[in-house]
Order: sequence, then C-alpha cells, then structure tokens
Amino acid sequence: VGQTVTLTWQSEFLSDVSINQNIGSVIASGTMQVTPPLGTTTYTVQGRQSNGEYLTESVTIIAVNANTPHLSFTASDTTVTFGQQITLHWSSGLLTELSINQDIGSVGNSGDRQVKPPLGVVTYTIRGKTSDGTFLSASVVITTREAVVITATPTQTPTPTPKRTPIAQITCPIITVFSVSNRIVKKGDAVTVT
Repeated sequence: VGQTVTLTWQSEFLSDVSINQNIGSVIASGTMQVTPPLGTTTYTVQGRQSNGEYLTESVTIIAVNANTPHLSFTASDTTVTFGQQITLHWSSGLLTELSINQDIGSVGNSGDRQVKPPLGVVTYTIRGKTSDGTFLSASVVITTREAVVITATPTQTPTPTPKRTPIAQITCPIITVFSVSNRIVKKGDAVTVT
C-alpha cells in the first residue's frame, strides 16, 4: 500500500485512447505512474477503431499491507500449441512451504518456471502456508491444442504473373502492450507495468 507503479501502453491506429480509474484521456503510447489503493484494482486502456468499436486491454494490481500474506501466479500464455513452452511466474509474501502441482513440487517464494503443458486442458496450482497454518493458493488454466500439419502435393510451377502495385496498405488497430511486472505490491517494492 502506498507504492507507486508504472503503467506502460502502446497502441496503433486508434483514437480517443483512455485509461479508467479516473485517469481519462491519454496519448496513443506512453507511461504513467499511479498509486493503487488497498485491495484489487483493474486498470483498463481502451481506444476507438475507425469503425467506432473499441479495443481494450487490462491489468490487475493487488495492493496489500506489508504484514499480510499474499500470493500471485500467472502464465505467459494460456492457449498454446502442443510442444510449445510457457513460463509460470509467481510471487508471494509471508508464506512458507510453497509448491506447485503437476509434478513441479517445492519452489521458492518467487520465481519463474518453464513448462511444456500436455495436450488438453491442465490446471497449474501453487499453494503456500501462512503463519497460522492455513494455506493460500492460486491457479492458472492452460489449454493445449494439437499442431495443425498441412501437407502439400508438388504441382507444376505456374507461369508467373506480373506484379501489381498495391492500391492501399490495410492497417489494423491494435493495443500492443499493457501488462504489469508484479500483480501484488507492498510498500517499498518496485513494480513496472508494460
């Protein structure tokens, strides 16, 4: 509580870009320091496309008292192709005996672990013990799909046609970045949102 974090956002081909939580209109790409209140706060950036519809991206920050046990658990991606590797990230405070299921086992108070999820839907859960003997836990669900294999049959090479100059380049509006390095903060910690 009381710690300042930095929000960073980047967008392209959007107008009327704004952030909630009484921040309001912002430039298309930039940074801003904010001090989240105690509890869970979700910051959402949005921008209007040329068709009038809005694109949004959000990050959630949990501000806790320094003497409150806390646990955060995220994955670099939640939908992957079979064989693809993801990174699990966790941070905690005032917890012991932290462990992650799916045969990972005991882990430190904070860290990263790269894993290759099996085919299908799998839940990774981390849990840690508080000083009064109760447990806190957090989970991420990963969906792994089979890779699509496309086989091509050799064919006769067609006669090349003359290249035409494109009339116009099509651009798509996007919000490319809006994330936070640590979703739980306490006084004295440094956190960057990108």
